[in-house]
Amino acid sequence: MPKRHSVDTTYPPNLHELVRLAQEATPGPWKSDIQVGDESHCYANVYPARHVRGGYNGVIAGQKSNRRNSQADQRAKNIRYIAAANPATTLCLVACIENLLIELVRVEQIASTLKQRAETFPVTVIVKTLEENGRKTESDFVARFKLCDRGELQRLRDCAPRKVMQEVVSGWSGVLDADGQEMPFNHDNLGIMLNIPPVLAGLTEAFWENVIDHLLRRRTHR
Repeated sequence: MPKRHSVDTTYPPNLHELVRLAQEATPGPWKSDIQVGDESHCYANVYPARHVRGGYNGVIAGQKSNRRNSQADQRAKNIRYIAAANPATTLCLVACIENLLIELVRVEQIASTLKQRAETFPVTVIVKTLEENGRKTESDFVARFKLCDRGELQRLRDCAPRKVMQEVVSGWSGVLDADGQEMPFNHDNLGIMLNIPPVLAGLTEAFWENVIDHLLRRRTHR
């Protein structure tokens, strides 16, 4: 597989300054004008491409060069570049960069989620409870467990159920709080759930009954 390179999604600090300067400059687009004055001089100037109401409409930047100077052609090229890299173009490019950075963050989040899902597996957990009147009831939710290799499983078999669940439960859905609202998965809420014996028993049973099967499936699909 090709090597995956990390992507820097941080906002380049100098772009803020570039935007500020572009907003303060004469609005674009700009145009360049290269004129030959006499046999010895060449004039390279940058002007606004159209009339700017209330703005500056004279020469934005310019150079007078001696035609015999070896740098005259390069100076003309520089002027053309300055005209092309005008504030309108700059602000458009910065907007494109900002949109790309936002999209890169979204793609990185999707990739992270897919990676996590590839390393975990979902199982429906049955929670069996006994009410005060002796009636047995069942409820369920979906838990996502870490997919362990055989070495990890061997180690976990010697651990207490609560310790095992703290290591292997990586998410859930369908867990409701006392108000009937979805309870988000986090370290504190996991601790609360593991303090409920029927939930701990259900999670333990769901994990050990399914982990080997999912481990074999992953090896088969490689």
